[in-house]
Amino acid sequence: MSIDPRQPLLTWFFQKFVPESDSPFAWMNPPAHPHKYVKAKKKITIQILRQCFDNDTRYTRIDGAYVPAICSVAVTPQSSTNHATMIAIDIDHAQIPAMIHILNDLHAQGLWAFVQLSHSPKHTGGHLYIPIDCPVTSSILKSTADQILRKYSHMIEGDTYPQNRDLRLPLMMHLHALDGPTRYPLLFANKEIIHTEDPYKALADLKHRWTENAYERVRLFADPQAKDQIPTVKKIPPRHPSQVQPENSKSIIRYFNATHPLEELLHTSLPIGKAITCPWHDDQYPSLATWQMSDGTHVCKCLSTQSDCPAASVPYWDAFNIYCHENQYTPQDAMMKIRKDHKLGKKRTMRIKDHPTKIQYTQEDVCAHQHLLQETRTALVQTLNIAANQPNTLTIIKGTPGLGKTHSAAQMALEQYAMGRQVAIVAPSHTIAQEEWQPRLNNRGFVWKSRLELCACYNPNYLKKLVDNHYTLPHCQPG
Repeated sequence: MSIDPRQPLLTWFFQKFVPESDSPFAWMNPPAHPHKYVKAKKKITIQILRQCFDNDTRYTRIDGAYVPAICSVAVTPQSSTNHATMIAIDIDHAQIPAMIHILNDLHAQGLWAFVQLSHSPKHTGGHLYIPIDCPVTSSILKSTADQILRKYSHMIEGDTYPQNRDLRLPLMMHLHALDGPTRYPLLFANKEIIHTEDPYKALADLKHRWTENAYERVRLFADPQAKDQIPTVKKIPPRHPSQVQPENSKSIIRYFNATHPLEELLHTSLPIGKAITCPWHDDQYPSLATWQMSDGTHVCKCLSTQSDCPAASVPYWDAFNIYCHENQYTPQDAMMKIRKDHKLGKKRTMRIKDHPTKIQYTQEDVCAHQHLLQETRTALVQTLNIAANQPNTLTIIKGTPGLGKTHSAAQMALEQYAMGRQVAIVAPSHTIAQEEWQPRLNNRGFVWKSRLELCACYNPNYLKKLVDNHYTLPHCQPG
């Protein structure tokens, strides 16, 4: 049995221009219909695209009668998670020389784009398409498209995508054309044109030329001054297991995603933002898109449409989803195992072990220990002052709030950081680090150490309990 050569072309077209395998779509209506587009009651399929390329007809109701209309469709160019892989500008008013000028400017910057020409009684222009090599948040892409439109506002007028509105797909019949239904040519830089008398030949030519652009390069084209303003998403650092809420599913999943890099689970060295070969189906070409969500979480989605890949039928997978799939766990079973293996929510408590003998202490003994703490505080401040004037020296102070001047120490840490040195702050607990150190360090990072690894004698309640129970006081040394 011979393979229909049109099928691979239609599959490729579906993958590039349809955001999701179950995307809704709209039919374009003939001019006599009161609405230019009407939402279809089913999801778009490759078979529907074939009907459009074959000039098949459907029937639509106009003035109480059903009349034939050539198949032509539009889709919303963004996914249900508000991500897209295409910038588009619906140019309503522009001459061909103006559009060639824009395409040439893009080409001069190493960017690939094309225009689906269009002409009707209400507009002369087309749809400018700029493909992106990985999913990007729709609002970010639209903002970039707005900048490009403003950059050429003296030459063109139009509307920008992606947005939550349908846009007619390229190579579709324009049912409102001046001379009746027309499949207009595709325009490229340097005045190159793909004619569309044979839509499948035009589709094959488009596929052959197809090139995807890195988003940052498109962004710099839209706004050259953005080079020094590239936004970075700050990945949320993993919380300590004791800080995770063991009964809160979001808290558990957030902890797992933060401690298990997506790249490691996918066994890839490629950075997030690149497409890789999908590990969950027989992938001949890289079809697994990876990207970073607005909260810093790394996710992936398979863009194949005919493979029945489990990663293609969902909005996206994060590290937790992959963990569930690889181990065949339900989300509930996975969270139970993570909770147990990582001892989530288990608080570290301070215990006083029983002593074989009890010792009677006097107030003088307590005062002597408090004097020792004062000496420690003095030694700490002196050490900080010396450290500030000793370059290339790593000073480690095992201390706790109450033993030294936290504000002075934080100020010294900031000064050292500003001089290009790496600074690590050891805090007795995550809470103290957040409430006392973090604000003084202008919310810079810190290294968290358990207070059980430090001397706990700063705690008045601890000292009181020792004295009340006649236990041995801790053996502390200044510094």
